[in-house]
Amino acid sequence: MDIQKALHLADDLAKKQPGCIGPHYTIFEKYDGWYGYFNFADCIIHTGQRRPLPSAILLCNKLVESVPSVEGRLIFEILVRDVPEFHVLNGILNRAEPAEGIYLMVHDFIPTLKLGDQWMSFSNRYKLAHEIVGRINLPQVELAKPIAFSQNYHEWQGIAQTVWDRGGEGIICKQTTAQYHAGKRNSTLIKLKKGLDVDLLCTNLEGGDSGKYTDTLGRLILVDSKGKEHRISGMSDAERNLWWHNPDLIVGKVVKCKAMEWLPDGSLREASYTCIRHDKSADQID
Repeated sequence: MDIQKALHLADDLAKKQPGCIGPHYTIFEKYDGWYGYFNFADCIIHTGQRRPLPSAILLCNKLVESVPSVEGRLIFEILVRDVPEFHVLNGILNRAEPAEGIYLMVHDFIPTLKLGDQWMSFSNRYKLAHEIVGRINLPQVELAKPIAFSQNYHEWQGIAQTVWDRGGEGIICKQTTAQYHAGKRNSTLIKLKKGLDVDLLCTNLEGGDSGKYTDTLGRLILVDSKGKEHRISGMSDAERNLWWHNPDLIVGKVVKCKAMEWLPDGSLREASYTCIRHDKSADQID
């Protein structure tokens, strides 16, 4: 099953008929971790790339001991205790060896499809997730708690501002009556973030043209889901030299960048490199 992708509120409001206007939404704080899921059939923690996560094997073993008799997929953010910076968390979760402090913030449950289950609303899926987390009963498995219920996107912007003011990432708005839209990006799942974090695919490298960057990497050539190219800088000197001489370490990888906003021509304002997204594949870019 493919991941349902969150749509930026601004992108939905830019449409002639925004889908977010009218329906009721359940509002959650956005956690900046790795998307993950646990299939009760195989009892393995997977990333969004559908691969097992070796760094989470210690937690996975605890889950196997506590797993209830359930058919379906538990969906969560994979986080690390006391590690708020994404680039640090990204490195820890990408390790081949077990890591301490990993925990799961559960926000959805997709039951194994039976007659009618494909139409199950988010509110009913969340009730199941709540029950399952309680039955697992591990401190490393938490349930994401709603922070508001609202059908007014102006209220969402105020809620998001409150989260930003205390240093949070933003909010996620889930349409309460909506089914799960695997592989889609639509108004049933809306996100509000300060500035932009965008995931782009690195397709090539561009050499530096002057000064200290002569004979090394100048810019990453990245493409978005619409095929538009972006030339991005912001890498460290060590990364520039490493990737210039070993392009396979970055070309073909999904890269996270920060930017102020999308401009009308589809380019990014003041974009810069953040890190490689080890948890994402080319079909999950923005």
